[in-house]
Amino acid sequence: MATYSYTIIIPHRNTPELLQRLLETIPQRDDVQTIIVDDHSNKDIVDFAHFPGCSRAHTEVYFSRKRKGAGHARNIGLDHAQGKWLIFADADDLFPPHFGNFLDRYADADADTILFNAQDALSSNLSQPGRRCRYIQKAFDRYAQSGNLSELRYVKLSPWGQFFRREQVSRLHLRFSETHYCNDILFVASANIYARKFLVVNEVAYIATEHEKSISASLYSNKKTTLLECHNRFGQHTKVHLLFEKNAIPPDQHNYKTHIRRYIDHYPLCFAGEVALLMVLHPKTGIFVAKYYLRRLRSHQGNPPSQQI
Repeated sequence: MATYSYTIIIPHRNTPELLQRLLETIPQRDDVQTIIVDDHSNKDIVDFAHFPGCSRAHTEVYFSRKRKGAGHARNIGLDHAQGKWLIFADADDLFPPHFGNFLDRYADADADTILFNAQDALSSNLSQPGRRCRYIQKAFDRYAQSGNLSELRYVKLSPWGQFFRREQVSRLHLRFSETHYCNDILFVASANIYARKFLVVNEVAYIATEHEKSISASLYSNKKTTLLECHNRFGQHTKVHLLFEKNAIPPDQHNYKTHIRRYIDHYPLCFAGEVALLMVLHPKTGIFVAKYYLRRLRSHQGNPPSQQI
């Protein structure tokens, strides 16, 4: 069995050209295992006879027979990972040209989690900046000034741009949520909270791209948000909120309120049901959400949000 320092796990669906672009930025080395999990791509879009990565050294490709989302795909990757460090990449993103330097430098790092800075770009034109990494870059700037690690450790909840020690992930039995949206934030929050040593490197080790078909694109558009998306995002952020509360960590209420607000504005009646259940199961958080819900409804007096189905 090969001994790997790193395992890079990539969920994929219907973007073979972008997946190939990503693979070209991953150094082909004996110490790097690459795992691609296809989430039941459309055969009219993907040529499975020539699927990216199938003939690539130290690369394993797995195909899901049903569409179950990126969280399920990442969990399949975890089942087959052998590296000391776990690295997660979205198929439409890429690594910078100097990424191999980080692999050389941190293979034996004394940490459970390593957080790097990230850069964003438009997928159609990599020379043009996007919007996905602005909050991370600002957080790094504030960290450089104050030395306060909390914002980086507890607010950045995307798995890309981080190295996770596989032994730690296994010890904590961490898995990704198998939801269509926000499948990753509980995994990252748990890994970051329970990391015994958390290392921060203010250098760009990941390029997150933005395009209209990506899951995250809905956060930057004015298009109608589906009930499933609202339900998933609110539910997963509630779980993170409760995890922070359990560990006496000040919750990221700004991010939480953003998803509460979107849910209320689009589906106020459905959200009322969520609040009622939360009041029963978790009264403290339920009261916090209920108060915000009532304030939000009052702000719409005379022009109430409409229930969309």
